[in-house]
Amino acid sequence: MKLYYQLIFAISALLFTYDPAFCQSKKSDKFIGEYADVALWTVGKKRQPLMKWGESDTIRYRIYGNLRYMNQQEWDIYVAEIAELIGKTIIPTNQRDFDIIMFFGTLRDYADFTGVNVGSKGGTIYGAWGDRRWNEQYELTYASACIDPSRLKSNISGVFLVKQQFLRTLGLLGGIENQYSIFNTRGFDNNKSLSKKDRQYIRLHYTNDVKAGLSRNDLIKAVKEIRNLNTFIK
Repeated sequence: MKLYYQLIFAISALLFTYDPAFCQSKKSDKFIGEYADVALWTVGKKRQPLMKWGESDTIRYRIYGNLRYMNQQEWDIYVAEIAELIGKTIIPTNQRDFDIIMFFGTLRDYADFTGVNVGSKGGTIYGAWGDRRWNEQYELTYASACIDPSRLKSNISGVFLVKQQFLRTLGLLGGIENQYSIFNTRGFDNNKSLSKKDRQYIRLHYTNDVKAGLSRNDLIKAVKEIRNLNTFIK
């Protein structure tokens, strides 16, 4: 009889441990926390409100200098993929009607061209810099990114930064410690492609339920209330 009760207890414990709903909840919480880290930027130790482009269906970008680390076809494919994920048209322009500038050159030249203050040393050791402007609702109105080839040691690093900095111009301003993510904050020689989760983060950022201006707590609450959240976590 003692063995019988021990067996019943063991089976009950096993069922509780592997409860699908419990596991799904933990998976969702982990995913939402990672997305919040990817979406929000930090100034000093303070998290800033979420930023993204507003309701306009079209975003125009201009490349200043010579495109580096990716050929034109690779770049066009990447931009097309991002456009599909965020549900907007992203098109190049050579006119002054651009929303985004992708600048290839020295950080000092970038500062002179855009008027951005890159600091007394002219930038960071990672060879990239970004700037953005937004309205009262924290919807982006302009963004720029600089890739400085003179500060990069490898082509893979360049590909990573080009792709990551373009995503930052779209409002995905944070990062996570994941060597397989384009949003990785620690090194970038192992990754030059979007992971499955990266695509999920990007899609989620531009759903109608995620609003510009949300704080981290409000963002997490809003994402948890999305009815079809499981479609982002598969």
